[in-house]
Amino acid sequence: MAIAAAIAIGSFGCQGIDEPSGPARISQDELIEFNRNKLAAEKVLMDSLAVEWSVVRSEMQDSITPSGLYVWSDASVDEASAKLQVGDTVSWTGEMRLIDSTLIVEWTVEAPFQFIWNRSDWPRGFHEFADVLSKSGKGECLIPSHLGWGLTGWPPLIPQEAVLWLNVRQNTPDQEAISLAPYSGRLQWNEMLDAFELGQWPGGSDWMDSRQLAGSSCLAWYDSSDSFDAIPSAFHIELRTVKWRGNDRAPLDLGLTQWEFNRGDEGQLLPVIQELVQRYPKQKRWECWCPVDLAFGQEGIPEAGIKPSEVVGFKWTLSEVEPPEMATLIVL
Repeated sequence: MAIAAAIAIGSFGCQGIDEPSGPARISQDELIEFNRNKLAAEKVLMDSLAVEWSVVRSEMQDSITPSGLYVWSDASVDEASAKLQVGDTVSWTGEMRLIDSTLIVEWTVEAPFQFIWNRSDWPRGFHEFADVLSKSGKGECLIPSHLGWGLTGWPPLIPQEAVLWLNVRQNTPDQEAISLAPYSGRLQWNEMLDAFELGQWPGGSDWMDSRQLAGSSCLAWYDSSDSFDAIPSAFHIELRTVKWRGNDRAPLDLGLTQWEFNRGDEGQLLPVIQELVQRYPKQKRWECWCPVDLAFGQEGIPEAGIKPSEVVGFKWTLSEVEPPEMATLIVL
């Protein structure tokens, strides 16, 4: 923003009063330099924390992965038999925080966090950390923003460009022991579906010209009157999240967020949304209602007052943009 302001002031000073001026334009080189500086500042902060933590956690082994993940683990496991295999289900108990110690979510023995290693659409840093801990282990890590939720954050819990702090114990339970049964407390979801079968669309869904239901584990539809001519390689998304409060009350607005991402970028969309975007790549305008436990996990988001038995809605619009130049730079 400082660069943009400086350019704007300079441009205004060189023109006469009667000459209208367009918006200041930032060059690609300036944008790259701006983001490099932000990455450098983040790395300095993480390096400083790593030095302090390594002293306090002297009994643990510390390491930095090539991508920039800072890890403290209780043991080093080199045996190939203990390494994760594609398709393994990873189970975590522990917690995720911001680096100012703000608690984001806690995973308990009764309700652990589980994801399929190297397949689930969770941030890349999660998969890397799981790989370091192997099939069984305990550890902590600092995940730089580009390996977490990056520029988008994860509204309403995680801000943009946030460094994450994970402290977990990892297990890979037997596949037969993993219950895939849906959460049983979906009274609100059933109430919504009953109303929908009677012709009542949730959330006052009147912002589309022509609704077309989409195949999904949730209740989703798109505007069939508006679509891309060709599948874009990069998108701008405006996403509004709301919470359903019954058929007779307006949904609770949880906020609007927007960002840009390349098609196929990891961790940029919730899995329930990513599935729809991949399945219907030419559709621009969407609405989706989903049980909280299916969208966010069986704990919901307690810190935001979102219970697993409730229902959330997502309304989003996609537009085509030039592929973000920083996507490759940040990953590297």
